[in-house]
Amino acid sequence: MQFLLAATLALSHAQRSAIDGIVERVMHDDRIAGLSVGIACAGGPLYLHGYGLRDVGRTLRADPYTLYRIGSVTKQFVAALTLQGAEAGTIALETPLRQYVPSASPAVGRVTVEQLLDQTSGIGVDGIATAEPGTGWSYSNANYALLDAILERTTGRALPALLRERIVEPLGLRSTGYGFVPQAANVARGYAWADGWNEVTPTADRSRIAGTMVSNVPDLLRWLEALRAGRVVSARSLAAMTASGRLLDGTPTHYGFGFFVADWFGYRAVEHPGFVDGFSALDVLLLDDGLSVAILANADAVDLVPLAKSLVAIVDRPRDPNLLAQISRPPENENLQITSDLKAILQTPGFARLGRLVAVEFVERSVVEGATHDKYRVTFSGGTWWVTIAYRENGPIEALTLSPIE
Repeated sequence: MQFLLAATLALSHAQRSAIDGIVERVMHDDRIAGLSVGIACAGGPLYLHGYGLRDVGRTLRADPYTLYRIGSVTKQFVAALTLQGAEAGTIALETPLRQYVPSASPAVGRVTVEQLLDQTSGIGVDGIATAEPGTGWSYSNANYALLDAILERTTGRALPALLRERIVEPLGLRSTGYGFVPQAANVARGYAWADGWNEVTPTADRSRIAGTMVSNVPDLLRWLEALRAGRVVSARSLAAMTASGRLLDGTPTHYGFGFFVADWFGYRAVEHPGFVDGFSALDVLLLDDGLSVAILANADAVDLVPLAKSLVAIVDRPRDPNLLAQISRPPENENLQITSDLKAILQTPGFARLGRLVAVEFVERSVVEGATHDKYRVTFSGGTWWVTIAYRENGPIEALTLSPIE
């Protein structure tokens, strides 16, 4: 076990100051009105803090317990409920969707439950099958909306009630659920920056998967610890949730069931962002030592992964000493040739449905199994997307993936 437990679950003054400094810098650079952050290890809280304003108009401050919308972090909960069904024998991961949803079209109905979970179904954001199942990875809310339908069909319970009965109440997640409780006082309002913080009105037709779930930092930390400790699903199911899926040809997707799978400073990390109507969210679990991080902000479409990585590096000593010198540096320098190639690709007719290309912003770089993955925030006139482009040194581009920022 890491040095954290031996340190009686306490951070030093220097660590706390470093966390405050980097959070405040990120909030300034990314125009974030309010933000709450939590760090825990093996269930013990190390740091809980709120920054800025949860309500700009009334000058109300954010604190560690402020409620935020969490967007697609919801997918972890849906995945866990699905695996509970698999453990109970009411859902079979290898079974085609049509067995549970007979009304599904033939192309969609042949997709398996597992392919919905790991986003290899070939189903696009519009719910239509656009590729052969298992031949590619494409992030789509439609996959998890179909899992929602399976859960409702096999349990006879709508997702909000099922979540409350099987996860929220057993784990004591008192601030987690669907929609803000009318009498709740400590609620963040969502904002988008445009020469000032403009309040965002939630979209009325948001699905249960895409953005109506609400939580706070302490609850998300409890949730991650409960998962890790086997209080939600079995160890075998958790291993499936947190392992990279693979395409039919063996290519890893770096996405499990409701989690992105990565390596952070030599630690196995699983995380998932959430973006919805003026809010950005992220939770992270390091599988090797139980360190968890939750960050919630009332800012539209802010990538919180770089901030979370910085917090992990402050708290958890990198396993590779050579990484220590990189922690305080920004991401590796942008590969201008790759950026130029990406811009050219995104302006071809195949991407015309997304609208006019407005901006391409380099975010970060990772290297997995010898391939370099450069991540960009790309803005079209029709919306904003995460785009990852994979390539090898002196080689052709191997893959390009898009996922909407929601």
